[in-house]
Amino acid sequence: MSWEDQITKIVNIFVKKDIKTSEDEYSFWNRHWRDRIDYFKKTKKPYELSSFWQQRIYDKMNNTFIKALGKIKDKKIIEAGCGSGYSSIKFSKRGADVYLLDNTPNALKYAKLISRLLDIKKIHFKKGNLFSIPYNESKFDIVWNSGVIEHYSDNIIKDILAEMIRVTKPGGKVMLTVPNLLTPEIIYRMFTIGKGTERFFSRNKLKNVMENAGLKNVKIYSVDCILPAFIPIKITDILSKYERFFPSLGFMYVGVGKR
Repeated sequence: MSWEDQITKIVNIFVKKDIKTSEDEYSFWNRHWRDRIDYFKKTKKPYELSSFWQQRIYDKMNNTFIKALGKIKDKKIIEAGCGSGYSSIKFSKRGADVYLLDNTPNALKYAKLISRLLDIKKIHFKKGNLFSIPYNESKFDIVWNSGVIEHYSDNIIKDILAEMIRVTKPGGKVMLTVPNLLTPEIIYRMFTIGKGTERFFSRNKLKNVMENAGLKNVKIYSVDCILPAFIPIKITDILSKYERFFPSLGFMYVGVGKR
């Protein structure tokens, strides 16, 4: 057992589950996105913009994604396992041709609400499985997802990556992001809200998974958002300039490699 899996095992002992015993992965996520739809209808805004901290983390995430991907204007991009699709919808505002794929109907409903709110009309929505992406080989310049692979075993991740690579153009990019279970905000969430089926990924583990799938020139980035949401805004503003010095505590790791 790898040290990363040992950490996952220890975490699972001490934190409660955020998934009902009667739920499988599909049912959990469909319920999750239904709750996000209910929040949107109640507040007239997406959860991604629900607080100063949420806006801050998504700004940092999107800035890291653009740093990792480079120019995305006129690029054909698919988020395979899109969830809310929020970051991809923001890619569309930068001129990308965006496709959103998810197997849960409520995720696509929620993503459509966000795209309408942001007045983005040129999004291609598709219900489908990332294990069998319903598009031809070598169709996309960029294939990516966020917070997906950590829910699966290494063997299943191999299958997911093989399918993502299949629909990526030669020379195109595959991007994966995983949450860092050792960042303060996620530790706080796990002990107050609970944890699903997420596994711990280190920077090296993410890089190895991508390289073993055949991707080249793999680079790993850290989303340097360390201060948790319960820290007052004024204190966060003062301390945030130091976050970049602690990449191992970043909120998320982002891996990018070429086909």
